[in-house]
Amino acid sequence: SYLPEQAARRVAFEGPTAQVVAQTREATVMMVDLRNFSAYCEAREPEDAATVLHIFYTTVEKIVTENGGVVEQMVGDGLTAVWNGSSPCAQHAQQALMAAQVIWEQGVAQLPKVASRKTPPLDIGIGIESGPVMVGSFGPARRRVHTVMGEAVSVASRLEKLTSELGYPVLVGPRALAISGMGLGGQSGGPELHRIGEFLLAGMRTPRVVHALNVPVEPSHLHLVSSLEAGSGS
Repeated sequence: SYLPEQAARRVAFEGPTAQVVAQTREATVMMVDLRNFSAYCEAREPEDAATVLHIFYTTVEKIVTENGGVVEQMVGDGLTAVWNGSSPCAQHAQQALMAAQVIWEQGVAQLPKVASRKTPPLDIGIGIESGPVMVGSFGPARRRVHTVMGEAVSVASRLEKLTSELGYPVLVGPRALAISGMGLGGQSGGPELHRIGEFLLAGMRTPRVVHALNVPVEPSHLHLVSSLEAGSGS
């Protein structure tokens, strides 16, 4: 219960090792963050904060699993889900986009409504990208860690952080969109996406075209969206 099922099975039948034990797969990575959780925790009992985090983890994990993905890591107030990582998933990009839409619709609805002048609302930000990733165990034999590594992980993480700046809750990288087979505006019958612009993500050298998943936006986001559309898209 502390590792993805396939990773747990491998660990159970392997002896101690200090070597990298990982597989490289073409996969789709989703980074999900419970935004404003630190502010929520201020002046609250740890049990209250733990309950919110438990609901967040449980809700997102259920949706990811039902849509063919695997939650590979749960750290702090965020988690990493991968399609075609520990477990095979043929239509990994498409499944991830479908899961993101459900996470936004169901996950946000379950969060406590605590917004005030001093406390920002609890929110969810999601970044998605596809590409080659390594999924497996790293570190010394006495203290291993299961994790996911690769450019797609870095891009998805930066896209997730960009959601708070742009006011779009779900941002999608160019590779994920390309292999998902989904056109813009929901032309393929899946979730609707639209192009925002070209962005140079933090710490990276090559600009990337970023798309947003069309989902209902909370009023607190609207001024950010309006400001972005009124200005430059890059």
